[in-house]
Amino acid sequence: MPNKFGPTGENMNRRRFLSGAALWSAGAVLAGTTASAFGQAQEAPSLVELSPDYQQFKLDARIMNSMLAVEHMVIANYQHVLDNRVLNKRNLEIAVTFQTHHKQHRDWLMQAILKISGSPGAPRDKYNFDAVKTEYEGLTELDAMESLSTSSYSGNIPLLNSKVLVTAGVQIMAAEAWHMAVMKSLTGKDPAPSAFLQ
Repeated sequence: MPNKFGPTGENMNRRRFLSGAALWSAGAVLAGTTASAFGQAQEAPSLVELSPDYQQFKLDARIMNSMLAVEHMVIANYQHVLDNRVLNKRNLEIAVTFQTHHKQHRDWLMQAILKISGSPGAPRDKYNFDAVKTEYEGLTELDAMESLSTSSYSGNIPLLNSKVLVTAGVQIMAAEAWHMAVMKSLTGKDPAPSAFLQ
């Protein structure tokens, strides 16, 4: 029977364990001992086998641009939070590292779109983000951005025709989901609320 007074001891212990694991993972990446911007891969996925046949992958270019648009926004949001200087030293290091990952995702997506004869979209001149006055507000914004980014990849990857792009997209999504788990932990949320990505 659900406990109307709050999480049970078992649930609280699970949440503490998962939060600790997510934060350990964040610390490990800052030390250069775990996943990169492309999941467990230490280098960006190769584009050598990607066909430049624009007619065959015309839709793929459009889908990739949709993911690129989200990356542009996420990078800008990280900069917005960083510019407000509300993060403590540890969280600042995490934010800078994750923003760097997103820049690597952006650059890879742009290269892939060009390889299939598409035209990479440019970022907006201005994004309307919420004001950030506290660390919690900053981390909450970044948490929302990481959730959006992860959903963007999980929703668009199945639509791609190129197996090369699908494989690379999954590698990027793995890093995005990892980012999301860390940000949820930093905002006091369960970093792994279910067995399946929503």
